[in-house]
Amino acid sequence: MKQTLFYGIIYLILTTAACNTGGDEAYQNAMAKIAQLEDEKIDLEEDRELLKDEYNQVIETLNDIDKTLADITTRENQMENLIGDLRSGNLQKEVILAKIETLKNTNLGDQDKAKELQASLNAFETDNNSLKKIIGQYEARIQAKDAEIANYTVKIKQIESQLQYTEGELNQQYAIVAEQKEALQVKNEKLETTNQELEKKYRELEQKDEFIADCVKGYYIAGSKKSLKSYGVLKRKPNPQLTDNFQTKLDREKPFNFYKKTEIEVKREIIKILPDRPDDTYDIRGNILFVEDIEEFWQTKHVVIVHK
Repeated sequence: MKQTLFYGIIYLILTTAACNTGGDEAYQNAMAKIAQLEDEKIDLEEDRELLKDEYNQVIETLNDIDKTLADITTRENQMENLIGDLRSGNLQKEVILAKIETLKNTNLGDQDKAKELQASLNAFETDNNSLKKIIGQYEARIQAKDAEIANYTVKIKQIESQLQYTEGELNQQYAIVAEQKEALQVKNEKLETTNQELEKKYRELEQKDEFIADCVKGYYIAGSKKSLKSYGVLKRKPNPQLTDNFQTKLDREKPFNFYKKTEIEVKREIIKILPDRPDDTYDIRGNILFVEDIEEFWQTKHVVIVHK
């Protein structure tokens, strides 16, 4: 129906131009107007798809980081078990050390991957404060994981050195390790505090989809001056003026994603759009409102359409 209306408007432009001037100049002007309208329509569609793709890319990257960090944690647990086998005097020490080294190197590679993913997020330019907050929280998680990996690297090197000594020398080394373990325990306590903070932030990250959805949620209502006054959206004055609580009223309406809402059709001819916004951000054609500049028009997420 919208496409039919669009080309109906084009037909009226052509017909009116031909009737008014009756010449080639009028025809050319009408064709130029048609081309302009087509270009504006294409630009709006491209902007909408670009924004959608950018948000999808951010969500996909966040999920990749989640999986990468989870894989690193799984390998750390495996390494802890293998280190326990070494300390228990397992005879297959070389085999166990080889497994630990493989897990460690894989974790280092995955940590580099997580940093690259985070770098791509940091390069993403957005005015969305919620999204910036999410990206910052993920960067903190990666930095915390750096400290954990460094601890495991130190621990593994210590064990490799211990295995080169005799049992008597090992006893001496264990005393050193005990001191280092105590120092690590202090660090681990600090890490535990950091982890608790990260857990809190992680719970917030679980709501990232809701955060992003809220950023593009809008509301609108349409009606005559009389009906809108009865509903409590307009004040009872000759000229249409919004009530102080009109936004609360609109919040009861069904929300929509305004980045996908570029035109609104109502029952009768539109006479006013409230709150006021720049004229070049929208166009009224009879009973249809066309959004020309999505970013600027929807700065006010509550829109009241007054029709005859």
